[in-house]
Amino acid sequence: MADIFKRIVTGGLFALACACADSPKPEIPPGEVSGSLVRSPAQLSGRDQEALALTVGDSIVHSIESSFLLLAERQPQAEALFVAQPDKLPAVQVLLERYNAQLERMPLSQKEEKRWKRPSSLFSGKPSTQALVKENVSFYVYQRPIQVRRRNCASCEEPSLLNFMATDLHQLRVFSTQGKPEGYEVGAVTGKWVIHFPKQGL
Repeated sequence: MADIFKRIVTGGLFALACACADSPKPEIPPGEVSGSLVRSPAQLSGRDQEALALTVGDSIVHSIESSFLLLAERQPQAEALFVAQPDKLPAVQVLLERYNAQLERMPLSQKEEKRWKRPSSLFSGKPSTQALVKENVSFYVYQRPIQVRRRNCASCEEPSLLNFMATDLHQLRVFSTQGKPEGYEVGAVTGKWVIHFPKQGL
């Protein structure tokens, strides 16, 4: 069990490192330590705060989804809590507390479901699956679609896919359309990750 926990923590930290390397980072003047983000919120421009929210949001989502990949294969009952409450994952909890952020896993609205199910055409393509950050008076709101993924194995038997909207460990694995007519397709959007970053915390 300790080995599984170490794998989850290691996977989360690896995802954090990858996301931070791939995502845009706020520009910091020479002589300042970028990793520690030593500037106060008042010294960060709105553009920098938005970029930081995007970077941290990507890190959180990558950490959750990489951990779920491990949990789906190992099926450790002692770690089932993390599927129901991904904000309790160690690497995720550290980032949420650092930025005083709140994580939600939200289902799609009826309007959003129609947009994703609508066939793409020359004039109306599919909505973007990239993360975006919206600003309101007090928060930067990070959003990223939750997509169905393949299981982390060379030749998985059915159920061969993963739906990260599942709140139960045993429901993470789902059937593909090859396994069941009503199954899922890889890349299908089933919900969205939403993270609220207070401006004062960035």
